[in-house]
Amino acid sequence: MESTIKQEKKEMNKLERIGKIFTKPKLAFESIRENPDSIMVLGIFTLIGVICFIFTKDYYKLATMDSLINGTQVEGLEINDAMINAVTASAIIFGVLSVFVAPLLKGLLTHWISLLFGGDGTLKQTISVTVYSYCISVFGFIVKSVLMIITDNYLITFSPAAFLDASNTSQMGLYYILSTFEVFNIWYLIVAGIGYSIVQKISLKKAMLITFIPTILILAIQLTSL
Repeated sequence: MESTIKQEKKEMNKLERIGKIFTKPKLAFESIRENPDSIMVLGIFTLIGVICFIFTKDYYKLATMDSLINGTQVEGLEINDAMINAVTASAIIFGVLSVFVAPLLKGLLTHWISLLFGGDGTLKQTISVTVYSYCISVFGFIVKSVLMIITDNYLITFSPAAFLDASNTSQMGLYYILSTFEVFNIWYLIVAGIGYSIVQKISLKKAMLITFIPTILILAIQLTSL
């Protein structure tokens, strides 16, 4: 019985791991601890990101236009199509690159923090946990992209920010901060914490603290910029 379970963990392929992240994350992370991998999965997520951006590029252009019109950073400058297209293209390129780069950087930072808490997992294991957990964020991105198209609205969020008026420039800082508490982001952090506890062989309490530290730091920086 025990040998059968171990065999199942080791023989789990990438798609099976992604599926288990949503249903039985502990089983997925046990498999990842035995055979960590991430690059091909990141490639799949990046491709999904590109496809979503292609179908929603007009909404990002509209968001960019509203931001440039309402933002104080362009006060006194003439806004034209060339500027809007350039900023939109830059935002989309940055968004696609972040799908690939962000999990790697988060995994690196998390691994360094975990060592301070007595973790003994490898960097490859930590990055693999981060990448596979990131599929929840990718799923959320797909959902929001579909809702953008269905509702014809780019202001889609599953966070307390939904109760604010995003068109009110005086509330934009608070809007982006509250967006940090989006359902998919919290879900991703909790699942990642479970994974770190398994590969680093530390308590779940420590793993959750390690997981939320980078998010808390980012939130603190945003608060000081208000």
